[in-house]
Amino acid sequence: MFDAGLSSDIDIINADDKLRYQWRFTPEQYVETTSVIDGGRQIVASFNKPGEYQAKLTVQDSFGKTSEVIKKIKIDAALRPVIHSFPKATNRGTPITMVVRNENPSQQFISYEWDFGDGKKESLIGTPSVTHTYDKVGAYTVKLKVNGPDNQENTVTNMVFIGEKGKPIPAFVIKDGTAILKQTAECGSGAAYPIDRRNFFTIDTTLSINTKGETDKLQTYIQPQGSDIFEKRTMQYTFQEL
Repeated sequence: MFDAGLSSDIDIINADDKLRYQWRFTPEQYVETTSVIDGGRQIVASFNKPGEYQAKLTVQDSFGKTSEVIKKIKIDAALRPVIHSFPKATNRGTPITMVVRNENPSQQFISYEWDFGDGKKESLIGTPSVTHTYDKVGAYTVKLKVNGPDNQENTVTNMVFIGEKGKPIPAFVIKDGTAILKQTAECGSGAAYPIDRRNFFTIDTTLSINTKGETDKLQTYIQPQGSDIFEKRTMQYTFQEL
């Protein structure tokens, strides 16, 4: 993702102006813009060939004044695998088949290294699918590393959900703005999310699902430590004490 959110203008600060954004990549024949967000303030671009590129951002205000910035980008791999799980949610002990789709057919996959998130791994050559069975209930992050020609490699992740028959599978992420936080700090006996106690963060439980793959029939209750219970799927919160 490319983000022009740091761009500013004195008239913007005074609420008297609006910025327009234009992105250009060189060489452009190997670049595809796949998503445009907030009028171009953010874009998602895919690179179909390894190599060095230039990204140019041009910002224009309502009075026609423009400024631009150019940055160099090095793409080491143009492999774009996507994992599809069938089913995405199921009962404990039921096999799940995971299939890899190649979103850049000009770059072929040679080998596949799977990490199923439960301590088990499997390596395959030339086979874009695998079947795995989970023995325990939980939300698992499946990690796949694909290898291609010219020493290219790329790693992607996907989640699968394992439950007991008839019971929902709770899962949530913690967000700072739109960014999903990772558990990189230590607290007590386990990993924790590093959060400034003065800032609000978002608890997002929309990943929760049942074993039929349904997400819209669940009632979700959130209880931050030392606080009340809230019947919400997402909520903002801040801790008042360390």
